[in-house]
Amino acid sequence: LATILLILPAAAGPSADDARRVAIRKSVAYLDRNLFGLRETAGTPRKPFTYAVAGLVYLMNEPRTGRDSPIPRIKDYLLDYLEEVERRSRDPEELPRQHGVATSWNLIQYTWPLAVSGLFFAELHERGQYRKDSRDALRRIVMVLEEAQQENGGWGHGRASTLTGPDPRNPLAERMKGFRSTYPDTLVSSSFCVAATIGIAGGILGRDAVPGAPDAREYFRTAQLPYGNFPYDPSQRSSGQSDTSVGRTAGAVYAMHCLGMPRDRSFERAVEYVLTELPKIPEGHGSPCLNMMYGALACHALGPKIFERFQKEFHPRLIEAQADDGELRCICNGTGFGVTCDSKELASVEIFQRGQRVYTTALHAFVLLLDSKRLKILDRALPRSATTKR
Repeated sequence: LATILLILPAAAGPSADDARRVAIRKSVAYLDRNLFGLRETAGTPRKPFTYAVAGLVYLMNEPRTGRDSPIPRIKDYLLDYLEEVERRSRDPEELPRQHGVATSWNLIQYTWPLAVSGLFFAELHERGQYRKDSRDALRRIVMVLEEAQQENGGWGHGRASTLTGPDPRNPLAERMKGFRSTYPDTLVSSSFCVAATIGIAGGILGRDAVPGAPDAREYFRTAQLPYGNFPYDPSQRSSGQSDTSVGRTAGAVYAMHCLGMPRDRSFERAVEYVLTELPKIPEGHGSPCLNMMYGALACHALGPKIFERFQKEFHPRLIEAQADDGELRCICNGTGFGVTCDSKELASVEIFQRGQRVYTTALHAFVLLLDSKRLKILDRALPRSATTKR
């Protein structure tokens, strides 16, 4: 009998923790092989976003030292990207003439990669790595992001130019004379990415370093729908309880947490909506994997029991969908209206295909690794007691 009992644990197969460790190891190896081979793409800056998330993955995973560490290379690349955005954002010719109307030559969609770059530099700072450079980078990132903050307190893809008339570099410029775009100035998804970073930066740099935080809090107060969820854009007041709003609401919950907003009835309604529809967090518009990253952060902020529920729901799905080479694929079902799967190829060109695969792997590796012992910035946010009044 004793012999049988000794054999039984081995016969039961690998545990969930074992499967998670294997998946993490394979995904990190995939990033090692592919991350630094990514090429720049005009327009949407997917590469710096992926670098920043991968940097957090490497920091959370077992640390490497010396020449084996990828962190210095990621740090230097993101500093170069920050400098480029600072330079180009000062030139009205570099900015789109209208929100939602841009060419690949314009400086667009920089709020997203700068937001996650801010998380990367904040984590470096909290770990005592490159502390002076990281603090300086975080301060500069906050300044650029707050310059892009819109009148309603939220964020879109970036700033619009102060110049009027159609952009002469746009091939449709002549046809667009007098055209006025109805694309929203802000998006809840880009706003929760930026606001979370603003809140964490405020916890490190001090409240005075993030003067846009009060308006950001007001943005989330007014954007919320009667169901407790959040729309694509605050102007869409008729939006219902769509599948795509679950992950977006989770991201808003995390932003409100980082901004130090009180756990009042408004906050509770958002949490209730997310927990009721928890399996739909990956059903995102734009990027389901982004929903997963911020959904994990939100559930972690809500406490161990809710975070454990998140892990039990999604870790098996992530592991099951992992490819043999380590790629972590999008796990959305894609059955709801407006859901856009991250693992569907954007184009047949390899530069897009590889970039998308590395992107999904980085974000989902982040989800598998997320742990309070692995990520230091989880303890940083604007203090709630200091932010209950606008």
